[in-house]
Amino acid sequence: NTAIIPETIENNNKQYTVVGIGDQAFENCSKVDGLVINSDKMLSIGDRAFYNTGLGGGIVIPQSITYLGSRAFGEISKSFALYIEAEEIPSTWASDWAFDQYNQSSDDPEAFYEINYYVGYQVGWEYDENGIPTPVSK
Repeated sequence: NTAIIPETIENNNKQYTVVGIGDQAFENCSKVDGLVINSDKMLSIGDRAFYNTGLGGGIVIPQSITYLGSRAFGEISKSFALYIEAEEIPSTWASDWAFDQYNQSSDDPEAFYEINYYVGYQVGWEYDENGIPTPVSK
C-alpha cells in the first residue's frame, strides 16, 4: 500500500496545508510499501517516521524538506532509492536519517540496507498500470 501524502487535507469544511509527517507516523507499518509526497510545502519528516516499514521502489524527497528526522528511514525491509531534489543534503537533517545508530554511516549508503540515494535529482512521474507513481529524470 502506497502512503500518499496530499498537499492539503480537509476537516470540518476547512482546508489545512500538510507541512510534515510526524515522529513515528508509520513506524512498524509493514504494509506501507510506497511513499508519494504530493506537496512542495512539506517541511519535515519526523524521527522514525517510516522506521521498520515495507518501503520499496523509488521515493522522492522534495526540495522543501528542511528536516529529516533520526532514523526516518531506518530498518527498512526492502532495498529502495531516495531521490533527493535538494542540491545537497541539508545540514538540518539528522545525521542518521537513513541508518540505525548501530549500522554503517550514510557515507556508504549501499553497505547495509541497500538504500541508494541521489542528490540534486529533478523528477517527473510515470504511472504503472495500477496508478502507482515512479520517479523519472526530467
